[in-house]
Amino acid sequence: MSFETSKKRAFKGFLTRKEANVLTYHSVLPKQANLFQTPYHIDEDLFHEQMEYLAHSKFNCLTLSQLREALDRHSLPKHAVVITFDDGFYNNFSTALPILEKFNIPATVFISTGLVGQQTLGWPEMLISILQCSACEELTFKGKCFPIASADDKQDTFIELTKEFASLTADEIQQACQDFQTQTRFDAEQFFTSSTYEAMRFLTWDEIDAMKQSPVIEFGSHGVTHRSLIHLPDAESRQEINASKHTIQQRIGHCQAFAYPFGRRGVDFNEQHDHMAKEAGYQLIFTCGQYRTIKQTSNPLDLPRTNILSDCDIDVFDLTLNGGISFNNLGSTKEALSGVMKGLFSGSTH
Repeated sequence: MSFETSKKRAFKGFLTRKEANVLTYHSVLPKQANLFQTPYHIDEDLFHEQMEYLAHSKFNCLTLSQLREALDRHSLPKHAVVITFDDGFYNNFSTALPILEKFNIPATVFISTGLVGQQTLGWPEMLISILQCSACEELTFKGKCFPIASADDKQDTFIELTKEFASLTADEIQQACQDFQTQTRFDAEQFFTSSTYEAMRFLTWDEIDAMKQSPVIEFGSHGVTHRSLIHLPDAESRQEINASKHTIQQRIGHCQAFAYPFGRRGVDFNEQHDHMAKEAGYQLIFTCGQYRTIKQTSNPLDLPRTNILSDCDIDVFDLTLNGGISFNNLGSTKEALSGVMKGLFSGSTH
């Protein structure tokens, strides 16, 4: 890292030191999984490196309860970080939890209650599995051929197919995956007893019960079936928001937080869903998307998070936590100077 880059990073870290970063993980793959790289499935060693970095640095890792209390007081601790996991993968328990406990870092797992204990996968994981298990040279989709002979081919094809799937309905995606299973002679019965399935399956309630015994784990709602609410009738959206909270309260004892599935405002949910979630009694509501931090005056019912993806090496991780990916996106010199002055007159230090 150049001296100039280091200075810029330190400056942005100073400006954002009284803001909180909420980081979103999904899956932490064990070393023996041996899957090709995909965005939302981070390697165990990299996750360990990131948590070790947090444990041995200036950052204060908060529970959701501590974050809520800080927002109620309009006073965030310096360099606050919150760790969250979406979807409720088994590897959050088997692989991530021991690392979190090793470094005493709290985390919240947002679970989709209708998927708990089900022998099923989300379509991205199903597509990964079909590609991983295939010995074919290529797949055909909409008249196009996609190479899948090597691990690199499979990685590239996964990315290309997810782009193709972006314009499809859930039923069309399911049909495409079924077609891929036929093309690759995918043996579903054998797959559901494989190590590949074990690496990406969802938690069971027994595993959730075991996780909740850990002092570093909290749980929140991620809906019932992990569907984009904006495409559902109002009654179904309300059911996704309310029923998941009710189930978690029954099984775990309390549920104060909700994270929108997919999490993009205007794409996956809108203000109407905000009202539904507020009426359901959630005290914290999270979105997801591009890098944004939580400020002391942020609305607890509209809190941004930042996705941590599988290519987020420790230098990018450090940069993300110290003010964002791009120094040029700060806004303006006036904003920068305003931030510095506020920091100076608040009496706080680095």
